[in-house]
Amino acid sequence: MRTKKPRILIVDDSMEQQDMLTEMLLDNYDIISAFNGNQALRMARTDPQPDLILMDIIMPSPDGFEVCSILKAEERTEGIPIVLTSGMGDGRIGKKAAQSGASAYLNKPFSLLKLNATLDKFLTPLTIA
Repeated sequence: MRTKKPRILIVDDSMEQQDMLTEMLLDNYDIISAFNGNQALRMARTDPQPDLILMDIIMPSPDGFEVCSILKAEERTEGIPIVLTSGMGDGRIGKKAAQSGASAYLNKPFSLLKLNATLDKFLTPLTIA
């Protein structure tokens, strides 16, 4: 038996952030990327679906809160854990993230250790024959 890497959809309108997160996670996860909310919605609904979505809040419309709320309202995507991120270190952001249905919120900048600890709460390697 071998293990299949969990698939993470990274959603961020910054190419620099996309590249940094991909570099941090590529060894342990299958990474796919979207650069705006509409791409994220399309990719989350398409097979194979991501096992987790790591998404920036501040993006062109729809923003991360809106995308999260939409995905959590749809039966097909409601079970996908969503980790929202933002560089706006305001305590209200974390509360709004939870209200939108996010599984977790990370304030930027965050360490690889913190990111991995958060992802480990929701993902485990999938064993396949």
